[in-house]
Amino acid sequence: MSFKGVLSKQERLEEGITEGLVRIGKTPFAVHYSAAVSLDRCYSCIQELITSKKIKPQNAEMVATFSGTWASMKFQLGLMQYIKIIDPLARCLWSLEASKTNPDHVFLFWLAMGAELKALFDLGEDATGISQSLALPVSLCVQWCSLSNRSGTIPMPAIRIPATATHTDDASEADQTPNPKAYRRVKQALKNSLRVEVECFRLVKEEASIASLLKQMSSEQRQNIKNELTVQLLAYSHREYPFTDPIGDKSILEWWRELLLHPKTQVLAFLLVKFYSVLANSMPDERWGSKKTRANAPLKPGVDFG
Repeated sequence: MSFKGVLSKQERLEEGITEGLVRIGKTPFAVHYSAAVSLDRCYSCIQELITSKKIKPQNAEMVATFSGTWASMKFQLGLMQYIKIIDPLARCLWSLEASKTNPDHVFLFWLAMGAELKALFDLGEDATGISQSLALPVSLCVQWCSLSNRSGTIPMPAIRIPATATHTDDASEADQTPNPKAYRRVKQALKNSLRVEVECFRLVKEEASIASLLKQMSSEQRQNIKNELTVQLLAYSHREYPFTDPIGDKSILEWWRELLLHPKTQVLAFLLVKFYSVLANSMPDERWGSKKTRANAPLKPGVDFG
């Protein structure tokens, strides 16, 4: 919706409207949030235009929402709640579009989103207009309930999901770590990745990415590479040497790359360097692909596929 022709440029500036409403398209990157923010920005102006009959929408429900006092207040409250709750998530999604974002950043963005929502809900319903009945499911969705429970603001769920059964040896090994559940899940993922790398080496030999690592290892170490991974992962979970160096100004990826050279960390470092080298999304490729596809699409004038 554009206000050109309805309001003068001076009137739009006085109302603080620098742009009109954002259309909800097919792109999933927080477009509903952008549309909600634009509606909130233009709400009072739209309300004035409808009540003064400068514009006459055909939708009766829309007219009632903007004209009726109770309906308008209820709608604005819901709009405000939606914007405040979705704002951290939308900003996380936009941050993930960065071309250099890797899985390390995903975790940081998730923590930032959870911290922002916790700070919001801790303000209380009087300050935010968000009831606890609405805050609770949101907190559970971002898995922030355990931290929130320390302040007593949001209770833990009554239903507990039992842990998945694990091998006895793996379970006792995991119990030695600060976070057994996380350790088991990470170890399983790393074991799967290592198995794929070794199988790839058996097929293509020198062309496999793990070839240089295997060359540095003795025959016995190569035979026990799975155990090497376990020993190194346990040492890392306990922050034992050589995993004691501070990260400092280095990125997570740079920190793990340095550990590639150490014989007591190289297996774990090899897997995690590959992991942290993967982009969190394919947005650069998507943008390039979209442009190339559209250039050859029937939508473009003069293109005939007949």
